Amino acid sequence: FEEAEQELTLTAQAETILFRTGGRSPIDDFPDIRSALKRAHAAFALSPAELLGIARCLRIVRIARESLLQREEEAPNLGNIAATLSTHRSVEEEIGRCILNEDEIADGASPALSRIRREMRRANDRVREKLNSMIRSTDHQKYLQDALVTIRNGRFVIPVRQEYRQYVPGLIHDQSGSGATLFIEPSAIVELGNEYKRLQAEETEEIERILSELTALVAPHADDLYEDLETLGELDLIFSRAALSRSM
Repeated sequence: FEEAEQELTLTAQAETILFRTGGRSPIDDFPDIRSALKRAHAAFALSPAELLGIARCLRIVRIARESLLQREEEAPNLGNIAATLSTHRSVEEEIGRCILNEDEIADGASPALSRIRREMRRANDRVREKLNSMIRSTDHQKYLQDALVTIRNGRFVIPVRQEYRQYVPGLIHDQSGSGATLFIEPSAIVELGNEYKRLQAEETEEIERILSELTALVAPHADDLYEDLETLGELDLIFSRAALSRSM
């Protein structure tokens, strides 16, 4: 009976908050990050998607705690539960600073990444400038299937007609399904292409280092966050009961 009374009190307090906030629960949707937390504990570098999920959970925990503690006077029992939640805003903000989305790390995630990407843009511009001058040249246009620059196997290439292969020295990286078009990296830009590939490898290495560093930030708080997820689930259930109560 006492347990039922305690649960009903929590539901009533949650219903009061829903009434005051127009039906908005302080517990937002949150992803299940338990497997990511286990990987962080085991010192595996987490993926951008996993880190973003952790940052989202950290944000939801922080907002839920702040929201319920602000209303502690009218919902003391919920305030007591919210007080057990831990906040790690610096970790949350550092992940948000470094990772733009699941597929993109911010240029400013580290000074080294910023430098590498500046050099990549310059190398890219030099390659494209050289190739564009070739495809605009009347000497080369008659050998091309199309006057465009494309990428094959990570290398910048131009589409050359098979019958004119000997007039465009360079490395063949691909060909069309019919074999009528060869995608050639002209000899004149091979060194520039090598420089771009080297920078790409540097970029990959630096991104891996950044992800490892962010994972190391998360790892010491993995146990806290695991417990916070359990508490969020408990609070979510309480507010779901309150929403059902209102609808009934």
